[in-house]
Amino acid sequence: MSFIDWKVEYETGIEEIDNDHRKLFGILNDFYKLLLEGKAQSASMELFDEMVNYAQYHFKKEESFLANVNYPLLEEHIEQHRTFEAKLLDIKSNLISGVIEVSPTELLSILTDWLLTHIMGTDMLYVPYLK
Repeated sequence: MSFIDWKVEYETGIEEIDNDHRKLFGILNDFYKLLLEGKAQSASMELFDEMVNYAQYHFKKEESFLANVNYPLLEEHIEQHRTFEAKLLDIKSNLISGVIEVSPTELLSILTDWLLTHIMGTDMLYVPYLK
């Protein structure tokens, strides 16, 4: 059972970008499966790290593509990436220090909401520039 299924409307039509997005969906679905099995708490930091690392890898690739075509909204796009990275690192720091407790369900929701909003909004704006 999947938490979030890939849909055709999420596709940018740019194979490398779509493959990265599918990978991010896969990480979210792996996390969801662990949540259903009652194993999410123990694996949450490992999967969270995987999500952060892969998102950073994807952001760098995407930003490079956009820079190469002189995308006019590049700075705004980069700012959204950095804001999300900062949010993720803040959550991670708080989880490690025990300052706040974020449940696996909340973590899954935060990651999914941002990913869908970003793909369907911000990412779709650059599609005409990369095709």
